[in-house]
Amino acid sequence: MARSNVVGMATILAAAERHGCTVLLNTGTSSEYGDRDHAPREDEPPQPNSDYAATKAAATWLCQRARSRGVPVTTLRLYSAYGPFEEERRLIPTLVRAALAGTWPPLASPTVVRDYVYVGDVIDAYIAAASSPYRSTVYNVASGIQTSLAELVSTATKCFSIRAKPEWGGYPERLWDTRVWVGDPALIQAELGWAASTSLSDGLTRTAVWLAAHPLEALATVR
Repeated sequence: MARSNVVGMATILAAAERHGCTVLLNTGTSSEYGDRDHAPREDEPPQPNSDYAATKAAATWLCQRARSRGVPVTTLRLYSAYGPFEEERRLIPTLVRAALAGTWPPLASPTVVRDYVYVGDVIDAYIAAASSPYRSTVYNVASGIQTSLAELVSTATKCFSIRAKPEWGGYPERLWDTRVWVGDPALIQAELGWAASTSLSDGLTRTAVWLAAHPLEALATVR
């Protein structure tokens, strides 16, 4: 993580400065904020609660230092992006593949929450940031809607007409599973005109169509 997120970013920034890069976007993460009891703004100091989050926060600080030297770099702090090409072991592809078979995967507590953002909307955020000459240092890429695991299951049940009942607690909770995790997208909306436009139900449906066309064995061959 340190080699990729810290040393790797330092190397990219040095090259960008040396060669006069015109646009550089760093992919940050909501995990940089750590545990909060509200939707944090971009000007709030990071409080990373894992080694991964600490290395990503360090990368963002390196970007801020490079920006002070004239490198046009902006960090997009992604919340829970999902959709086509997401790593298959993560929650959404695991849940959708099971839902297509009429069942549920092992689930953690129904009160665990996330702010889900469909990948198509995330791509639009990158395009908006890359296209604007006036970019802030950091933007939250978030829907601004907090969704519990229970609400996610309820939405999936309606999307896929699942009759099976979920069994809660079959997946262990992790240290970073919290009851408050939501982004504040006000800055990116105000400055770049971006807002997440894909509802969770639409995003799950689109993900299901893609996953149905891409069996796991086919993905393994591609990768």
